[in-house]
Amino acid sequence: MSEAKEATSGAAQRSAVEPARAGQLVQQIPEIADRASSTMTFYQALFPKLSRELGVVYAVMDLNSSGQRDIKDYHAEGIDPSFWREAIEEAVARSLSSDACEARVYGAKNAELRVAVIAAPFGEARTAGTFACAVPVTINRPAETVREQLLTLLSVARLASRSIRVVKEGPATNGTAQQGSGNLMEALSAASQQREPAELAIAMVNQLRSKLQCELVALGRARGGRVRLLAVSGMAEPARRSPGSGLLVGAMEEALDLGSTLTLDADSAATYKLHAKVRDAAGGAPVATIPLRDGESISHLLTVRNKPDQPIDAEALKKLETVLQAYGAALRLLEQATENPLRATLRAGIKWMKPRTKSAIARRVLVLASVLGLLWFVFGTLTYRVPARAVVAPSQTFVASAAFDGRVAEVFVRKGDHVTAGTPLLRLDTQQLEADERRLQGELLGETLRANQALSRQDRGQARIHQAQAEAIRAQLDLTQSRIAQATVVASGQSVVASEEVHKLIGQTVSLGTPLLELIDTNQVELKLFVSDSEMREIRAGLIGRFALESEPDVSRSLRVTRVGATANPMDRTNVFEVQAIVESNADGLKPGMQGVARVEVGPRRACWVAFHRVIDKLRLWLWV
Repeated sequence: MSEAKEATSGAAQRSAVEPARAGQLVQQIPEIADRASSTMTFYQALFPKLSRELGVVYAVMDLNSSGQRDIKDYHAEGIDPSFWREAIEEAVARSLSSDACEARVYGAKNAELRVAVIAAPFGEARTAGTFACAVPVTINRPAETVREQLLTLLSVARLASRSIRVVKEGPATNGTAQQGSGNLMEALSAASQQREPAELAIAMVNQLRSKLQCELVALGRARGGRVRLLAVSGMAEPARRSPGSGLLVGAMEEALDLGSTLTLDADSAATYKLHAKVRDAAGGAPVATIPLRDGESISHLLTVRNKPDQPIDAEALKKLETVLQAYGAALRLLEQATENPLRATLRAGIKWMKPRTKSAIARRVLVLASVLGLLWFVFGTLTYRVPARAVVAPSQTFVASAAFDGRVAEVFVRKGDHVTAGTPLLRLDTQQLEADERRLQGELLGETLRANQALSRQDRGQARIHQAQAEAIRAQLDLTQSRIAQATVVASGQSVVASEEVHKLIGQTVSLGTPLLELIDTNQVELKLFVSDSEMREIRAGLIGRFALESEPDVSRSLRVTRVGATANPMDRTNVFEVQAIVESNADGLKPGMQGVARVEVGPRRACWVAFHRVIDKLRLWLWV
């Protein structure tokens, strides 16, 4: 296979498809057919010339005659025919099934090599046969040049297939007719060098008018049962709204409806009314319209009008009709190559949406629905919701602590007890404090009496000393009495005791500020969401979502994210972040400890991203590692 590629690359370097050389070959093919005495001699003369002039590396002539297939192939020296056989056979099969020209470009790994595979049916019947060839084309040139090469190749293939008729009917004996054919092919070869459909159409009609010595030649394109005027000889651009153009279009549509060549001489009966109008408007000039076929359909129509004193030669008209068929496919291909892509896609879609059977309608509806679904999946968006495990938690927690150093004497509650404001929770031992209180009260009374005695003696200095000592004792007494009052710890509001085994606190010595009991507020709750670390990049404060309890899956409650945790914690063999949220609706009945599932809305995302982003992230990580 590598040798075939090297030989093909060499052929491409030796002989690019130059339009001038291909034009000469277009002119020579009918001459080869005229001189050939059999299909074998035609093959033997045509294939080497194709290789030499166009760089053809492989060619096949598949002819079906009397129910038997006659297949002849040719391959350049050093080329393995099996390398191209599959592509050629596919092109031949497509050409035979559609009865139309096929052209495709294949590329190798070497970006500098492209090979065009072209097939053209013989045009007599769908099973008559096909001519196909593979030829290198250059791509290091402007796109217009490559397109021109392909169009020229298509014209050569089409004309080679048409020339089979000449071989089967025998050599031509009319030298004048033969010379006229050569002149006509020379004119069309020159016209085929144009790069745009409008340029090719104008060049064709002007060249034909000059070679045929007629008064007017017009070319129109057929589509959807209507004809659009493309070119009129002697005009840079046809005046499509003029009365004369309207008559030409009418004559072309008349031939399109009948599907055959129409001729109306000066003295013929007005069998074809629209042609008769063209003839009468030109003072009785003979008129003929030739359909140009591309497979089974008519792609273009050519109208020829002679001078009033110049009748239409039936033999020349037949020769013109035969030669022109090679250009119907070339015109169509050039129009498709230069057509607006959006318009071409729209036209193909409209054609595809016109099925003829119910099963075809069902298939097209199914395909269209699948395509629309795929487009939505790729480009459509939906609201992405991050899933998370959720737990109901209290929004406020109270802690009862020791007001002073002491020993726990009594505990009045157990875990789960509901308490209200002022409910005693526990009491610290106050025996020592009460003894200190009694002692301080006695000392305060003694200092007060001594101060009064000093005043009675008029000893003010001594009185002030005793008064100061009395004030110090009173401060100690106030502190002791305050501690006795704080020895009983009470609840600050409606809450539930959450501490485990609170009775074990009895007898323990605690320091000032030591937490003793934990209480939770049952009136206000919040949610704790546990979000996977892979989804945390989507979570931020302020997002909304929905939450449902495991015990009430049919009841949905709204939530709003209030705070996002900064560190991850392991949970169920994965890392999760704790996210806090508040319940904004229907919070009644929620108790701390209830569990459920939450989904946080993070905004619109592509449907395909929603479906595959986790897999893609894992794949990226795996490839990176």
